[in-house]
Amino acid sequence: MDVAVVRELMQQLTGLGRGERDKHVADAAAMLGISKVTLYRHLKKQGWTSGRKARADKGKAALSDEELQAIAAMQRATQRKNGKDMMSAGDAQAIAAANGLLERELHPATVNRLLRRKGLSVKQMRRDTPHINLATSHPNQMWQIDPSYCVLY
Repeated sequence: MDVAVVRELMQQLTGLGRGERDKHVADAAAMLGISKVTLYRHLKKQGWTSGRKARADKGKAALSDEELQAIAAMQRATQRKNGKDMMSAGDAQAIAAANGLLERELHPATVNRLLRRKGLSVKQMRRDTPHINLATSHPNQMWQIDPSYCVLY
């Protein structure tokens, strides 16, 4: 990719509005024989930014930790002894909303994604916790003692 072409396009894009930028980028991408996404990637490597702000709520979960824990608790409580899950995230969310535990309802896929992100999904809760043996850098770093009283014969 020719850096001079990308820099020239960067200079052209600085004075244009959002609606006009896309047309110029599409024309330049067609001229270079690459996709618009690839051209935007090259522009970004050269330091170009669109100037648009990120959303104010970017990265914030739509449900609080307490709401997610309530949904996870309902899903966990309805598991059968054979391990079958009887309540979906959508059903648990609807019941929690009906009982006033949720401020708003979301798509079940969003709820499942948030549960996975927090480690509260049914599959993650069912998983055993990892255990490790005690590891020391040298043999006498840790001593074990038995503080109980015993009678020696």
